[in-house]
Amino acid sequence: MIRKLLTANVDVNVASADSYDGQTTLQTIAEEEHLEVMKRLLAANVDVNVVAAANRDGRTTLQTIAEEEHLEVMKRLLTANVDVNVAAADDDGRTTLQMIAEEEHLEMMKRLLATNVDVNVAAADFDDRTTLQTIAEHETIMKILQAAAEL
Repeated sequence: MIRKLLTANVDVNVASADSYDGQTTLQTIAEEEHLEVMKRLLAANVDVNVVAAANRDGRTTLQTIAEEEHLEVMKRLLTANVDVNVAAADDDGRTTLQMIAEEEHLEMMKRLLATNVDVNVAAADFDDRTTLQTIAEHETIMKILQAAAEL
């Protein structure tokens, strides 16, 4: 089915206004962890940085899965030129790293810190807090971030 849609030039980058909570096709597939379908979409050069509609907080696909512990999905997105530093259009302007840190997804955080993520980016509407300030009460995560900052 996906192959037929892709060959029919269906725009899979469009965020739905009314259905699927305003998500793009990739966001819905990623959130449901359909890895084989996601692989096909990524091979078709789907835009991994398209933001969802406002009712999904203007998140990218990476931000969509940040609150879930979808490590395999994240690994695939990181190989597809995903912007790890973009702030969500809504959702207090938090970055993916801030979302993952708040949820205490340690393996996802380690994977993200191995990229070019900027730990000093302040969230647009989240009291201008950086990731360190956002999760200062999480001792384990603070140790990981401090170790990453020393690299």
